[in-house]
Amino acid sequence: MMTSSNSTESAPSQPGVTARCSLSPAAGPDGPRQVRAWVRRTVSRLLPGVGASWVSDVVMVLDELVSNALRHGRGCRNVQVTLGEDHIVLQVTDASPAPARLVDTAVRRVSGLRLIEQACTRWGQGAARGGKTVWAELPRG
Repeated sequence: MMTSSNSTESAPSQPGVTARCSLSPAAGPDGPRQVRAWVRRTVSRLLPGVGASWVSDVVMVLDELVSNALRHGRGCRNVQVTLGEDHIVLQVTDASPAPARLVDTAVRRVSGLRLIEQACTRWGQGAARGGKTVWAELPRG
């Protein structure tokens, strides 16, 4: 899918079911694995019978957001998943106010944000207390 926006705005605000997960810095290198397991359980519980390939896409996008927060954002503070009527919004808040940027793929192998851009209908970022929130929206599977 193509991304329709890479904006510096808050995540789309729409009614839906929201689940939150705080990732403690003490989670260390095991943190992303914990978040992957959490989102897989959460989405499967909230959407029983949803396709495994769609859940895998959601897990991949969230894993990239969390990994970017840990690698470039001075840590991951909060993870939020909101299920809308026809979409899902994944949000990760980190501790760095520096904007997330698409990295030139000629310099680096593959940018995590490039993967997010390809998998999502849109993504963006907005300021958060002491950092930023990067979000991605996928159509519901």
